[in-house]
Amino acid sequence: FVIETKHWSGTITGKHNCKEWMQEYKGKVEVLNNPMLQNQRHCRAVRNRWVGYEVVSIVVFTCSKDFPRYKGVIGVDELLDYISVRVSV
Repeated sequence: FVIETKHWSGTITGKHNCKEWMQEYKGKVEVLNNPMLQNQRHCRAVRNRWVGYEVVSIVVFTCSKDFPRYKGVIGVDELLDYISVRVSV
């Protein structure tokens, strides 16, 4: 598992394949790098090092409850269940 954690607050918006996501918090809007694409690069590095192993990408939001829901993009309260399901398969 390659886990990218984001401690972002507010409302997070973005498409899975867009380079940038947006964070709206306390009336301010900030442009941030897409954490899914960021973690894909990390996964690629792990796969290159440990050839033949399955590598699972997970993006975990530790603070915000309002973020895009894609496969592998979860809240911190979902992390243990998400890993448990993947391990038991």
